[in-house]
Amino acid sequence: MLVSHQKVNPKEVIVGWYSTGLGVTGGSALIHDFYSREVPNPVHLTVDTGFRNGEGTIKAYVSVNLALGDRQLAAQFQEIPLDLRMVEAERLGFDILKTTAVDKLPNDLEGMEVTMQRLLALIDDVYKYVDDVVVRKLAPSPSIFFLFVTIAFCYNVCS
Repeated sequence: MLVSHQKVNPKEVIVGWYSTGLGVTGGSALIHDFYSREVPNPVHLTVDTGFRNGEGTIKAYVSVNLALGDRQLAAQFQEIPLDLRMVEAERLGFDILKTTAVDKLPNDLEGMEVTMQRLLALIDDVYKYVDDVVVRKLAPSPSIFFLFVTIAFCYNVCS
């Protein structure tokens, strides 16, 4: 994939890797070790996709070897300053993600309930439109007829 990507973007280089979540995890050291063999001093970027308090927390880390004499004991991640810059399209997408975050995803039954409520509201709109056409308050429209057929189909499938 890298070779193909570099054919299109020859000036781009790997500087590290990213993960989602609230910071460094137990498996981060293993992945970071792999990237250490690919690039010198890779950066580990963490992206919290939970958007707690409407904020998307993005942090950057580098790994520092902890040694006792000549013996390496472990690797420690240290947070480094991050200057986050986005092009306008990325910024818009990021802002949309922040505003559409939900506290809890609905389970199947709750999702079905919301869908059925929306469907019933659409059916009510259909009845009102048909009544208005019958009393000649509105003129019939072929595009609205197509919408009715679609709603009726969905209602029969969902019932």
